[in-house]
Amino acid sequence: MAELSALGMVVNNDVRTESLVKPEILLDQLDKTDFRILRKFYLSGPKPYDTSMYVQVLMQQELAQDGLSLTVRAVGLRLGKLVKIGLIKEGGLSPKIYSQKEELKVFIRKLIGMYSSSLGIELI
Repeated sequence: MAELSALGMVVNNDVRTESLVKPEILLDQLDKTDFRILRKFYLSGPKPYDTSMYVQVLMQQELAQDGLSLTVRAVGLRLGKLVKIGLIKEGGLSPKIYSQKEELKVFIRKLIGMYSSSLGIELI
């Protein structure tokens, strides 16, 4: 319950305009794999906070390099779920290009920081 109130404080203080993102939804729907994917958008690259855009195949290859074995279809389903929740955006028709939402950068970085140690995910 303390995590929920702490997450609520992050949402209320830093992300006043993101009405799509609700702490209850995030706590119920995100798991370790989702956080690892979010890190690729919001905390990846040669420097901290240098972000990238991805297509399913490239995301699957990067996750495989990190030791997470998923099929391209499974990665696509995970990315679709993150789009539906409102944490990333998609563009393009074939292939779909997934990227971060600029207005959520601070929120997602704090979210990853709060939950990465409890999920066993190393920060940069």
